[in-house]
Amino acid sequence: MTVFAPTQSDARKTDLKASDAYLKMLFALQRETRDFYRDHIPLARTVEAVENLSASTSEAIIRIAEEYLDFEAIKPLIDFETSRYRSFPLYYSPMTALNTGAVTGWVLINHPKVLVMLIAFDPTEFRTQKNLGRMNETINFSAGDISLRLLKSDGFTCSHWRAPLLTDEKSIDGDLHCVHDKTVTYKTGDRIYTKGGTETIVYEDVTSPTIGIQIYSRQFRTNVMVDYDHETYLVKSLSAADQRSSRMQMLNTVARLFERGDAIGPMQYLMQHPDHYVRWQTARELIALEPEAAKGPLREMSQKDPNPDIRKMATRTLEMFYAESPA
Repeated sequence: MTVFAPTQSDARKTDLKASDAYLKMLFALQRETRDFYRDHIPLARTVEAVENLSASTSEAIIRIAEEYLDFEAIKPLIDFETSRYRSFPLYYSPMTALNTGAVTGWVLINHPKVLVMLIAFDPTEFRTQKNLGRMNETINFSAGDISLRLLKSDGFTCSHWRAPLLTDEKSIDGDLHCVHDKTVTYKTGDRIYTKGGTETIVYEDVTSPTIGIQIYSRQFRTNVMVDYDHETYLVKSLSAADQRSSRMQMLNTVARLFERGDAIGPMQYLMQHPDHYVRWQTARELIALEPEAAKGPLREMSQKDPNPDIRKMATRTLEMFYAESPA
């Protein structure tokens, strides 16, 4: 009897067939997952309703999202993701994931007007991170309103804080600070709402696995996010609420580092930007790139800028760097 052993060519063909079947299954799961999210009615209706709002206030945006995205709307998403993970761990999902150790989550909707996330807190990891000093290093005030509804929790403790609203015309003096308002333990069904710029919460303790829907309105009440020191309660840092401002600041730095003379005109224009931190960062970068090109706009900034801190810094820069006082 003749025994035919498989050749190397036969083995390669078998591997290719297996790979081809694997890829077909992967792409089929990808299409199925994509179609599921595309056709998920509550998500689609939320986006449509937000886009069609006649008055896009923070309260209206959050109210719409809360109306369409309750637990019954979210449960099919959780079931779908869980079933796909069990059947094929390397499956495709359009969900953007969040993982900070103590907090994990999914981005359900990422829209220019609203950000909706499903977030979960692990009590053991939360306390570990807190004991290591990795939680609550600052007290952060976002620019937009935030709603957090607890779908499940037996104990979620937050401290509430208040602060004055920072605007472009307000000076950031040494006495600007936030104050503690109250500390509350929340449970399943509770809703926590904070107004952008003036109210925030700090996660203090999580005694049981906690899951909630967080809705962030991008209809900002101010153009900056503010971090206060958790010990002194004084302003520690500010950052742009709008990513477009951050990108412009980055481009200013790139232009200076690569000595782009063709960027001088646009940078002079940006010294009149609505956000004071963009105006001043542009001035600093332009001084480093081409000092003479910055002198005129800096003089105007020292006299006419709406922010008192910018006027002071511009005047001081003219005196120290250019050895002159503004006219």
